[in-house]
Amino acid sequence: MNPISPLIQLVDDDAAVREALAMLLGTIGLRVAPWAHPQDFLDGFHRGSIAAILPDVRMPALAGLAVIYLLRQQGADQPVIVLTGHASLDAAVTATKLGAYDFQKKPFDHESLLHSIEKALEHKKLTEQTSTLRRALSNISGGSSPPPAGIEPRGTSRHVRPATTARKSRMPGHELGSASSAGDRSSSA
Repeated sequence: MNPISPLIQLVDDDAAVREALAMLLGTIGLRVAPWAHPQDFLDGFHRGSIAAILPDVRMPALAGLAVIYLLRQQGADQPVIVLTGHASLDAAVTATKLGAYDFQKKPFDHESLLHSIEKALEHKKLTEQTSTLRRALSNISGGSSPPPAGIEPRGTSRHVRPATTARKSRMPGHELGSASSAGDRSSSA
């Protein structure tokens, strides 16, 4: 049995863009739910069934950046790839601060957009796997959170070298992480 293909929510007021992107995304096996009105999308939003969201920046009544903000307020963690025909540095920075995965300018470079969507879906899958593993580890350890990276609980058999220990480089006379000066190196010759 084949798994259900990922569902992409496309929010754009331009019918031609919605149709073209639905066809393009269908070529790589993605399902697309097109929305002409951002408020309709938000009203029908159910985060569990969505793989990624592609909102246009400029739409009547509710801008794409506002859509991202409202989604994040609802706890949505799906990757968002912002679409725009009016790219500006300010909009890109704002989208990134709101948690957008990528920012794509219209007219689209099909390969770039498809690559961005594939990477966003891969990132989402890895994030979900990490969360699942953390929950499992928390259940195994009795609900306590795992130690920070590089710190082993007492009584373990693994040893961790301190991060401040200098390592030898491949170049004779140089150590990575050491504070030796040029005079120190020349005196050893």
